[in-house]
Amino acid sequence: MGTVFACNRLTDQMLNDIKHTLTTLQQNARRPPRIVTFCATNDSTAHSYLAQQQRTGQRLGIDVIPHDARGQTVEDIAAEADVYEHQDTSDGIIFLRPMDAALQHIAVHQLSPSKDIDCQGGQSHAILRNTPYDIDLPETMHLPPTGKACLDVLNAYHIPITRARIALFTNGSVGTPLKTILERQGATINLYGSKRLPTRELNADIIISTADTPCIHPHFIKPGTAVIDLARIPHEGKLTGSLIDYGACKDRAGLITPEPGTKKDGSIGAVMTAALFQNVTNSYKHGLEYRKTVFARPVPRIAA
Repeated sequence: MGTVFACNRLTDQMLNDIKHTLTTLQQNARRPPRIVTFCATNDSTAHSYLAQQQRTGQRLGIDVIPHDARGQTVEDIAAEADVYEHQDTSDGIIFLRPMDAALQHIAVHQLSPSKDIDCQGGQSHAILRNTPYDIDLPETMHLPPTGKACLDVLNAYHIPITRARIALFTNGSVGTPLKTILERQGATINLYGSKRLPTRELNADIIISTADTPCIHPHFIKPGTAVIDLARIPHEGKLTGSLIDYGACKDRAGLITPEPGTKKDGSIGAVMTAALFQNVTNSYKHGLEYRKTVFARPVPRIAA
C-alpha cells in the first residue's frame, strides 16, 4: 500500500517561509502585497479556488482583491486589467478559469510575465518554451503553480526528477507548460489523455495528471510508482480527481497525493495555492527592488 504525501505539512512549511520573507520585505514598504483576481464565471470550482486564495492571503497578510467581471464587456475588463498591469497597485493578476474565448484573449495577450503569477499569458509561455534548457529563466518570470507544486512535492520526498520517466496525463493548456518544466529538470515525458490511454501497465517512475476527466486505471500504475493527481473535477457537488478507484490506485503506488475531499493529509490544491503565493512574494520583492532603484537615482540638475 502506498504512502500518502503529507501535503498539509508541506503547505504549512511553504506558507511559513513566505510569511518570514514578507516580514522582512514589508519593513520599509508603502503597501502590503496585493493580487487582483478577475472572475467572469459561475463555475463552483473557480469560486472555491478564489475563496482558498482569500483565506491564504488573510493568513499571510496579502490583499486578495476579487473583481467580479460577470456581465462586464470584454473591453471594460481589458481596460481595468490594464490599470492593474501598468500601475503600482498590484503584484499579480489572475483570470479564473473557465473563461470564454474573448477573456482568454485578454489573459494571453495582455499579461506581462512580471504580473502573470498564474503563468496564463502568452509571453510567459513563450519564455518558458523558447529559453534553452541550459539557460536559467528570468528571475522576474513565474512558473505555473501546478509545475511548482509538482517539483515541491517530489523534492520534499527526495524523488529524483532528472532522468525520471514520467507519464503525464493531460487534456488542456495546463499540460504544455508542465511538460516543459519537467523536461527542463531532465525528465523524459510521455503524454496521455482521455482519448489516448495506455493499454497496459506504464513503465514510468512518476505519473502526473491534470486531466479533466477520471481516466487513470489502477492497472496503469506499476507497483512503487509515485502518483501526483493535480486534477480537480466537479462531480455531484464535490471534487474528485482523475484516478479511477483511488483505493486500488493507492495499493499499487509507492507514493500518492491525498484523495480529494479528505482532510487528514491536506490536499495538492493547497500546495498549488501556496506555490501561487510564492509567485506573489517574488513579484512583490522585485517590485520593491525596482522602486528602490528608481527612487535612488539622482535628480538631474537644470542649468540656470
